[in-house]
Order: sequence, then structure tokens, then C-alpha cells
Amino acid sequence: MTKEETVVAISLIASLYPNWVPNKDTITVFHELLKDLDGELVISSIKVLLQTTEKQPTVAGIRKQVLSTMGVLPISRSEAWEEVRLAIKKYGRDGFRLYIEDATEVCLKAVETIGWKELCVTENVDITRAHFWKVYDELVEKSLKKVLVTRGLLKGSNKALEG
Repeated sequence: MTKEETVVAISLIASLYPNWVPNKDTITVFHELLKDLDGELVISSIKVLLQTTEKQPTVAGIRKQVLSTMGVLPISRSEAWEEVRLAIKKYGRDGFRLYIEDATEVCLKAVETIGWKELCVTENVDITRAHFWKVYDELVEKSLKKVLVTRGLLKGSNKALEG
């Protein structure tokens, strides 16, 4: 994303939130936190957020919308549970090695945390599903932080905020 695209993005937000008056520092920080993303995707994502949410878009919200548009966010917990349920039906109790080939990354980590055989032989599906959802949600949150944060900030660099 270029500095010019950042100005366009901020102008879009400011046009619908007149009490928000961005300044030079606002532009600098927005640019640093969004510069690793495609400018056109950022601007279209801001338009989506302005049309679908009632609050002013944040950097985190913009990044999440861009990644959603790109299709890189993890599947929902219901979709993950369905993936596991169908895999158990398809591969059976001893089919974990086969499931690994088809599994989505976060879903596989959740299955490994709980245990494939435990998931296969459970007698209380409702409790097991609730446990799976909890584990999956925690793993998704951790995964999202890795995906949403810029590379420079992940490396512990403060240069991104120094301008």
C-alpha cells in the first residue's frame, strides 16, 4: 500500500465520521500498519466495512476484512467440527494418518490437542463438540494474531511506529 492509497483510505473513513479528524500522525501510523497489504484491497475492504458495520473501521478490522477477502482466515468452528465429523466417518478410529492429508491447519491442531481416538469413541458428542469448539476458538485467536500483525511488528521492531 502506498502513502497515497493510505490518504485515500483515511479520507473514505473520515468522510463518514466527521468528528474524526485525522492528522499527519494518523496517516503515518495507518500507513505503517497497513503498508504490507495491497492498497486496492484495503480500500475495497474499508468500503465493505463502512457498508456493513456500525462502528468506525479500525486497523485490526481492516486487516481482518482484507484477509477475509483473500480467503486466508481459518474456517468457522462449526465448519471445523463438520470437517472432523466427516473425517471420522470416512477414516474411522485408526485413520488419523489419512485425515492429516485432508485437514485444515488449525483444525488439525485442535484434533491433536484433544486426540483423534478420543473424538472417535466419545459417548457424549455434545460435550466433546463444546470442548473441540473451545480449543479451536483459542487456536484460531492465536493464529489470527500471527496473520493480522505486520511482519515488522512480529519481529519486535519498533521502527514501524517511529515513522
